[in-house]
Amino acid sequence: MKELLIVLIFGKTILLTPSPILIGPEWVDISISKQLVAINEGASVLLDISSLPHDKDLQAVRKEIDAKYPKGSVKGQLVTNDGVVHELFNVGLSWNKKATRLILSSEQPIPKDIHFVKVRLRSEYLIETTYVYWKNHSL
Repeated sequence: MKELLIVLIFGKTILLTPSPILIGPEWVDISISKQLVAINEGASVLLDISSLPHDKDLQAVRKEIDAKYPKGSVKGQLVTNDGVVHELFNVGLSWNKKATRLILSSEQPIPKDIHFVKVRLRSEYLIETTYVYWKNHSL
Protein backbone atom coordinates (compact mmCIF):
# COMPACT_ATOMS: atom_id res chain seq x y z
CA MET A 1 0.00 0.00 0.00
CA LYS A 2 2.86 2.38 0.85
CA GLU A 3 4.54 1.82 -2.54
CA LEU A 4 1.25 2.45 -4.37
CA LEU A 5 0.89 5.80 -2.60
CA ILE A 6 4.48 6.71 -3.45
CA VAL A 7 3.85 5.89 -7.13
CA LEU A 8 0.60 7.86 -7.16
CA ILE A 9 2.26 10.91 -5.61
CA PHE A 10 5.77 10.84 -7.13
CA GLY A 11 5.37 8.66 -10.23
CA LYS A 12 5.96 10.42 -13.51
CA THR A 13 7.00 10.02 -17.10
CA ILE A 14 9.46 12.60 -18.42
CA LEU A 15 10.19 13.45 -22.05
CA LEU A 16 13.98 13.26 -22.51
CA THR A 17 14.18 14.34 -26.16
CA PRO A 18 12.29 17.53 -27.05
CA SER A 19 12.58 16.66 -30.74
CA PRO A 20 12.60 13.25 -32.44
CA ILE A 21 15.90 11.38 -32.73
CA LEU A 22 17.31 8.58 -34.85
CA ILE A 23 18.56 5.41 -33.16
CA GLY A 24 20.76 2.96 -35.05
CA PRO A 25 23.61 0.51 -34.36
CA GLU A 26 25.91 3.17 -32.82
CA TRP A 27 25.33 4.39 -29.27
CA VAL A 28 23.29 7.59 -29.04
CA ASP A 29 23.84 9.61 -25.86
CA ILE A 30 20.79 11.43 -24.56
CA SER A 31 21.59 14.66 -22.78
CA ILE A 32 19.53 15.03 -19.66
CA SER A 33 19.18 18.28 -17.76
CA LYS A 34 18.12 16.73 -14.45
CA GLN A 35 19.39 13.48 -12.96
CA LEU A 36 16.98 10.56 -13.23
CA VAL A 37 15.90 8.65 -10.13
CA ALA A 38 13.74 5.52 -9.93
CA ILE A 39 11.10 5.47 -7.20
CA ASN A 40 10.69 1.72 -7.55
CA GLU A 41 12.54 -1.14 -9.23
CA GLY A 42 10.31 -1.15 -12.31
CA ALA A 43 11.56 2.11 -13.81
CA SER A 44 12.07 2.05 -17.59
CA VAL A 45 12.94 3.98 -20.72
CA LEU A 46 10.23 4.25 -23.36
CA LEU A 47 10.75 4.79 -27.08
CA ASP A 48 7.79 6.28 -28.91
CA ILE A 49 7.40 4.44 -32.21
CA SER A 50 3.96 5.86 -33.01
CA SER A 51 5.17 6.74 -36.49
CA LEU A 52 4.54 3.06 -37.24
CA PRO A 53 0.90 2.21 -37.94
CA HIS A 54 -0.86 1.64 -34.64
CA ASP A 55 -4.52 1.90 -35.60
CA LYS A 56 -4.87 -1.89 -35.79
CA ASP A 57 -5.87 -4.25 -33.01
CA LEU A 58 -3.31 -5.08 -30.33
CA GLN A 59 -2.43 -8.53 -31.69
CA ALA A 60 -1.64 -7.13 -35.16
CA VAL A 61 0.43 -4.29 -33.68
CA ARG A 62 2.34 -6.67 -31.39
CA LYS A 63 3.09 -9.05 -34.27
CA GLU A 64 4.35 -6.19 -36.48
CA ILE A 65 6.52 -4.65 -33.72
CA ASP A 66 7.94 -8.03 -32.64
CA ALA A 67 8.94 -8.70 -36.26
CA LYS A 68 10.49 -5.26 -36.73
CA TYR A 69 12.20 -5.02 -33.28
CA PRO A 70 12.72 -8.52 -31.81
CA LYS A 71 13.18 -8.68 -28.07
CA GLY A 72 16.72 -7.66 -27.11
CA SER A 73 17.42 -5.90 -30.43
CA VAL A 74 17.12 -2.46 -28.83
CA LYS A 75 19.54 -1.77 -26.00
CA GLY A 76 19.96 1.02 -23.51
CA GLN A 77 22.14 2.03 -20.62
CA LEU A 78 21.49 4.09 -17.54
CA VAL A 79 24.77 5.53 -16.31
CA THR A 80 25.48 6.90 -12.83
CA ASN A 81 27.85 9.76 -12.02
CA ASP A 82 30.38 7.12 -10.87
CA GLY A 83 30.22 5.41 -14.27
CA VAL A 84 28.16 2.42 -13.09
CA VAL A 85 26.09 1.14 -16.01
CA HIS A 86 22.68 -0.54 -15.78
CA GLU A 87 21.84 -2.38 -19.01
CA LEU A 88 18.37 -2.13 -20.57
CA PHE A 89 16.71 -4.21 -23.30
CA ASN A 90 13.41 -3.94 -25.18
CA VAL A 91 11.18 -6.26 -23.22
CA GLY A 92 7.69 -5.18 -24.10
CA LEU A 93 5.25 -2.84 -25.71
CA SER A 94 2.92 -0.11 -24.47
CA TRP A 95 0.08 0.49 -26.88
CA ASN A 96 -3.14 2.42 -27.23
CA LYS A 97 -4.98 3.92 -30.20
CA LYS A 98 -2.85 7.10 -30.01
CA ALA A 99 0.66 5.84 -29.21
CA THR A 100 2.95 2.83 -29.43
CA ARG A 101 6.05 2.64 -27.26
CA LEU A 102 8.84 0.11 -26.85
CA ILE A 103 9.63 -0.55 -23.19
CA LEU A 104 13.31 -0.86 -22.28
CA SER A 105 13.85 -2.39 -18.90
CA SER A 106 16.53 -4.23 -17.00
CA GLU A 107 16.78 -7.93 -16.26
CA GLN A 108 17.81 -6.81 -12.78
CA PRO A 109 15.71 -4.42 -10.70
CA ILE A 110 16.58 -0.76 -11.28
CA PRO A 111 18.06 0.48 -7.99
CA LYS A 112 15.93 3.02 -6.18
CA ASP A 113 17.34 6.37 -5.11
CA ILE A 114 20.37 6.08 -7.45
CA HIS A 115 20.98 9.14 -9.62
CA PHE A 116 21.48 8.48 -13.32
CA VAL A 117 23.25 11.19 -15.31
CA LYS A 118 23.20 9.68 -18.80
CA VAL A 119 20.99 7.55 -21.01
CA ARG A 120 22.52 5.72 -23.99
CA LEU A 121 20.57 3.88 -26.70
CA ARG A 122 21.22 1.77 -29.77
CA SER A 123 19.26 -0.59 -32.00
CA GLU A 124 20.14 -3.39 -34.40
CA TYR A 125 17.34 -2.04 -36.61
CA LEU A 126 16.93 1.63 -37.42
CA ILE A 127 14.37 3.53 -35.35
CA GLU A 128 13.47 6.80 -37.01
CA THR A 129 11.78 9.83 -35.51
CA THR A 130 11.41 8.54 -31.99
CA TYR A 131 10.90 10.42 -28.77
CA VAL A 132 12.54 9.04 -25.62
CA TYR A 133 10.85 9.03 -22.20
CA TRP A 134 11.93 8.11 -18.67
CA LYS A 135 9.31 6.44 -16.49
CA ASN A 136 10.45 6.37 -12.86
CA HIS A 137 8.11 3.58 -11.73
CA SER A 138 5.91 0.64 -12.58
CA LEU A 139 2.74 -0.55 -10.93
